[in-house]
Amino acid sequence: MKEFEKITNLLRTKASVKQDVFEHGKTVFTEFKNTAKEYIEKLAASYKGIDSRVKIDFEDVSAQEFRIIVGGDVLLFHMHTNVFQFDKSHYYWQQGYFKDDPTRSYGVMIRVYNFLNDSFLMDRENDLGYLLGRIFVNRENNFVLESKLKLNTHFPYLNRQSFTEELQNQIINCLLVFSMEFELNIPPFTSVQTVSVRQAQDFKNKIKLVTAKRLGFQFEDSDGNDFE
Repeated sequence: MKEFEKITNLLRTKASVKQDVFEHGKTVFTEFKNTAKEYIEKLAASYKGIDSRVKIDFEDVSAQEFRIIVGGDVLLFHMHTNVFQFDKSHYYWQQGYFKDDPTRSYGVMIRVYNFLNDSFLMDRENDLGYLLGRIFVNRENNFVLESKLKLNTHFPYLNRQSFTEELQNQIINCLLVFSMEFELNIPPFTSVQTVSVRQAQDFKNKIKLVTAKRLGFQFEDSDGNDFE
C-alpha cells in the first residue's frame, strides 16, 4: 500500500496537474487565435485602401495551429500537445515563484515560425521556416517569451506577466515587425550552379533550391533542450 500511496501522490502532483495545465492551454490558445484574427482583420481593413495587392489574412488550421499572412511572410503558431516543465537547473527555480509552488513550472508551449508565403502557395517542400520564439504559459496564465532573436527582452518576467489580450497583441506586433524587417537572401552562387533535366521540367514545385530568410535558427531546431 505504501507503493500505491507514492504513485497516488505522484499522479496528484504531476499527472493531474498536467491535465489542468493542458486544459488551460487549450483555452488560452483559442483566445490567442481570436486575438490574432481580430488583429489581422483590423490591419487588413486599415490597409485595404492603400494597396490591394498585399495579402493580409488569417488562417485557422486546427485546434493546435493557426497562421497569419502579411505580405510575403507567414507566421505559423503551433501549440504542442504535451505539457513541459522548466529544467531544475533553470534560473527560474532559484526564484520564489517556482519554489513557493512547483506546479507553476509546468506549462504549454506555443512555437512561432516564420515562412515565406510563396513556400506554401507554390508547395515548395524544401523551403525552410525559422523559429522566432516559444511562448510558455502556465496554469496561472503567466507566460514568458523565449527567443534567440532578442524578442524575449520585451517579455522577460514569467512571474509578472499574464497572457492577456493586450500582451498577446503586443507579441503579434513584435513578431510581425521582426519578421518583415528581415529580407530574403540571395542564395550562394555555388549552390545553384547545376540542375537536372527533371528539376528543370518542374521548376514550379520540386526544384531542390532551398529558399529561406536570414533569421535566427532553423525549423529543425525547434525541439531545444531548455524544456523537459
